[in-house]
Amino acid sequence: MSKRVDLTTAHKINIVAFITAALAVKFQRLAIYPSLWGEDTKVYINDALRLGLRSALLPVNGYQTLYARLVAVWLDVIPLQYAEILFHLGAAAALAFTVFV
Repeated sequence: MSKRVDLTTAHKINIVAFITAALAVKFQRLAIYPSLWGEDTKVYINDALRLGLRSALLPVNGYQTLYARLVAVWLDVIPLQYAEILFHLGAAAALAFTVFV
């Protein structure tokens, strides 16, 4: 029988901080100069600016990409020049959510 290890909030924060630091060291250029992937601009941002919140339910090549589309919908209220930062913060929030839940 294996024992279940219950992590405290402090341990979870340390794990997220370590993973974030490791990723920042590995991908220094992305941490300093955020960038977008091709489908971010061609699909998500274009649809969000054109259709608004209705774009959240559109499939991409048969896949539902709700989270990326919801991040892109925020570009209705946030200037487009911050799109790269918005997508990186969205990815960081997704990582934090998977660790804490």
